[in-house]
Amino acid sequence: LAVGIMQGTFDNYFSRGSFSLALFLYAMQVASPQVFFSLAFSPSWWAFTFPTSTAAMAAVAFARTRPNNDFPDALAVTLTAVSTICVLSVFLKTMHSLFKGSYLIRDPLLDEQQSVFFR
Repeated sequence: LAVGIMQGTFDNYFSRGSFSLALFLYAMQVASPQVFFSLAFSPSWWAFTFPTSTAAMAAVAFARTRPNNDFPDALAVTLTAVSTICVLSVFLKTMHSLFKGSYLIRDPLLDEQQSVFFR
């Protein structure tokens, strides 16, 4: 994203390759949300929102360089919608846990997993 914005185009191989790699990693993350949702809510859920927002911003920047192509525009709109839903849902979960008083409570499942790895 940064190289494409600095150069003003995504026409070089490095920018297109980086964007393709980012989309692949994004797809891998979105394909396995059960990793995050199987644990109790914690502040670390916000880490899930950063890659989704970054992928959406990269898709918007890429779509700007392709004005006569509908696929990048559709991709940008889709990723922006997914990012918005992700951020909104984590925000609502954060507010819910703050008002419930369980925002910083330890997850027993994490304690179990750590005891297996750190024996």
